[in-house]
Amino acid sequence: MPDRIHILIADDDSTLRRSLGQVLLSQGHVVDTSRSGASALEILRMAHHEGNPYDLLITDIRMPEMTGDQLIECLRSEGMELEIVVVSSFTEKELIVDLLRHGVTEFLEKPFTMSGFLSRMDGVLVRVRNRRERLNHTRDLETQVDHMSHEIALYRSGLQKMSEQFSKELERKQDLVSLSQEDIPGLTVESRLRPLNLLNGNFIGVQKVRSGFEVLVAHVEGSDMETSCLSILTKAFFENNAEVNHGGKGFLRALNTGLLELETGRKVTAVHARMDLDKRQIKVTSAGHPTPILQLSDTPCETLPNSPVGDPLGLNPEISLESWVFPLENAMRLFFFSNSLEAASPFEGEAEEESIGLEGLKRLLSKPGERSLKETIDIAWNAMLDHTHYFPLNDLLLLGLEWKFPLA
Repeated sequence: MPDRIHILIADDDSTLRRSLGQVLLSQGHVVDTSRSGASALEILRMAHHEGNPYDLLITDIRMPEMTGDQLIECLRSEGMELEIVVVSSFTEKELIVDLLRHGVTEFLEKPFTMSGFLSRMDGVLVRVRNRRERLNHTRDLETQVDHMSHEIALYRSGLQKMSEQFSKELERKQDLVSLSQEDIPGLTVESRLRPLNLLNGNFIGVQKVRSGFEVLVAHVEGSDMETSCLSILTKAFFENNAEVNHGGKGFLRALNTGLLELETGRKVTAVHARMDLDKRQIKVTSAGHPTPILQLSDTPCETLPNSPVGDPLGLNPEISLESWVFPLENAMRLFFFSNSLEAASPFEGEAEEESIGLEGLKRLLSKPGERSLKETIDIAWNAMLDHTHYFPLNDLLLLGLEWKFPLA
């Protein structure tokens, strides 16, 4: 029974111990007895040490080895908190005041009737239950605090590791293209990047995950040191995702949180693709970035709808993201490109020429004939550079993936 109260009766009068014990047992409580204050103290200490403390002590004052008031003083000095009822024939005013000062709940003068005892106990038991509820609530709060402290410690540890990785990336000044295609049998990757200057905000990543591989193309607004730092942060988050294994939306939301922590106000657009070889499907998620161009074997290129879609990252804590899922097929190609690539146009002196446009980009990638992925990327890339007279007004990025392996 969850409402059972654990009670200890300490009295050298065996008849009274037995009578009180029986009536409290009949009410469904757990009752133990002791004939002296010293033995009662040992019983209470053991229960407290084992984590199963008593809720209520009913004690006489005059007992062998240790008096009731000495017992109460020991309990309070040792920090054992429980309700206490004193039953005694000693009614000296100073004694009663001292007992109340030590937190005694109730004082019953001997002799008393059993009905009188039960009537006084009703209020005591209410106080016992209220104390238990407060203690349980406190323990729940302590458990929650411990859990939150553990999560905060993990979070800080993760941030520390990420900070260390971030520092290493800055020291190495590595190119922000992270392609691990050698770990993925059957996958071919070709990438081209033409930043407007060295402090660019582009990141391309391809890496193996538990059920296949994932791709990230991201662009940070601007062209300064802060831009490069945010690109390095993006790379760190992406490489960490190989262990965390978030899906597209989960990863982009985590990245958004990390970017907001830096409070730069820089807009970051990104598109994430997860190729699940077990489910034989591709899931693409966009955050304000153009969605990829899809090409099946011997068919014209297609684009996913509504390009670009989703909210950019790094601006608001609440973001809306869009995802698409489609079957993974053999000899399928997927082309990712920067926001500015389809708008590529010559420098200002030649601005009367039209931009290449999305349809123009699709045509460049869909030229007929037996061409390798590298040849296709080279043709499209050189055509775009030629179109801009090799002086593009913004960063240009093109990434192509092709996988050829039996899915059966």
